Amino acid sequence: QTATAAVVVMRVASSGANVYFVENRALPILDVQVDFAAGSASDPADKTGLASMTHALLDMGAAGMDENAISTRLADLGAQLSGSVSADRASLSLRTLSAPASREPALKVLSAVLSTPQFPAAVFEREKARTIAALKEAMTRPDTIASRAFWAALYPQHPYGRHTTPESLTRITKDDLERFYRTHYRAGGAVVTIVGDLGRAEAEAVATGLTASLPSGR
Repeated sequence: QTATAAVVVMRVASSGANVYFVENRALPILDVQVDFAAGSASDPADKTGLASMTHALLDMGAAGMDENAISTRLADLGAQLSGSVSADRASLSLRTLSAPASREPALKVLSAVLSTPQFPAAVFEREKARTIAALKEAMTRPDTIASRAFWAALYPQHPYGRHTTPESLTRITKDDLERFYRTHYRAGGAVVTIVGDLGRAEAEAVATGLTASLPSGR
């Protein structure tokens, strides 16, 4: 079959999530991305860095799996989990083979990471210390100093102009991560993008499965 490029727009009735689907049969691959309005602009003014840290810990413990179990499971399936955080959005992306034997267990891992992050205390403390050390090093570089000064001058009274500092990271607690997750990673505000070797009915099932267990509302 030849690839198709028509974008199908759907909504998950049970959760309210918006879904964009493109069927493409050129390769036996499925790409799924889930976006939330959970970027750094949502950080509290005194705890900048909270959005990035919350996102970073999503796949470091979920549904009874620690970070090693999650990465090993995905590697065994030949799947890749990645993500990013911008000022406005946070996203998680999964690339997997489209055959059900690979697709279904890979999607279960993504669902667990999205809906049952554990934010383990030891991992949180380790990652906070690592992030603070990396930030202190970055703040000695001229390009970092110049970029921060530019955005602060461009958006002096806006969250876009705020920057993470070692002090703001120190103030972040594990409870803050859990609260940020419950507030911003909601089913009604999720945008699910599905591209690949899948039919529409299968794509609808994927979107429903990924958003059904997320916190409700927008």
